[in-house]
Amino acid sequence: MTVRLDEPTSSDARAHPVEVLRRLRNGVLACIAFVAVAVVAVGTEAMINSIAAERTEQSRSNIRRATTAAERARDELRLSFANGNVILTGTGSGFVNKIGEANTAIALAMEGNTTGKEGRRNFQFVLGQLATSVHLADIAAQQYDRFPAGEEHRQEVARSALQAMEADDETYRRQSDGESVAVPYTGGLIPALDALGDFQKAQAQRQRPDWVEPPVLLSLLLGPALVQLILAWVTARVLATHFRRWVSPMLGASLLITFAVAVLVCAQGPQYGDGHVLTQQSYAMVMPVLLSLLAAAAVLAHRAYGPRLAEYRFPAS
Repeated sequence: MTVRLDEPTSSDARAHPVEVLRRLRNGVLACIAFVAVAVVAVGTEAMINSIAAERTEQSRSNIRRATTAAERARDELRLSFANGNVILTGTGSGFVNKIGEANTAIALAMEGNTTGKEGRRNFQFVLGQLATSVHLADIAAQQYDRFPAGEEHRQEVARSALQAMEADDETYRRQSDGESVAVPYTGGLIPALDALGDFQKAQAQRQRPDWVEPPVLLSLLLGPALVQLILAWVTARVLATHFRRWVSPMLGASLLITFAVAVLVCAQGPQYGDGHVLTQQSYAMVMPVLLSLLAAAAVLAHRAYGPRLAEYRFPAS
């Protein structure tokens, strides 16, 4: 049985129920379209920045390798001084090999630098600190046998070489709270490498646009989904009040799909630094699936309103 509803006129004080349904349908479709645009924007941002993020992660990995090699070089140098081998072998092949590994890793990390001029300056300082450490170690090895065994001067010579490798950064007392704060790159090679790794991590986080921060991303994606939920609830009230009908399950399915896509994108990306999850390749594969789901949600929503609007558009003769 087809229900006949009168045409709304301009004299009606309130909008006709069918016109309300049409507006509700358009609102639901607009919410789905907005989520689709947001998904495309997030995916594009992820793909554009994933290359820089991967380069930054590779740079940090090389810095960690350099730090490990520098620590082993320090241990080899300390052992050479403790055993007195520096008299015959100088700093030793172990120290030379490990410091060479550290130099290579720093150079590779510098090639992957994405932090601009400040990053290049920091890398150049660390390379200079490495050269200084090697120079002081060579001088210490040459001067070591000039002093008798067990004499304080021998210990001072060894200590000066090791300090160039591991000395802590200088500190200053902050006037606001009196807390001691370390000044980066004012200590030895190993603390300088640690500071360089922290700098790369901080810069990777700063490269992240403000609009993909979790609070903004949540409102950008879940906001339209919540509006769609409200519109679905209003639709159910209109159908129950004016048409004595239940809301179509297709509208509920459309709402669930929209929420699922929004939550997935909010939870998975784009993330940077240690939290980098979705790469350029994975987003390129996932985004068509997400857009297909949103297209299906739009079709379901459109069909959910179809029967009631068809009754009005094609009344019984």
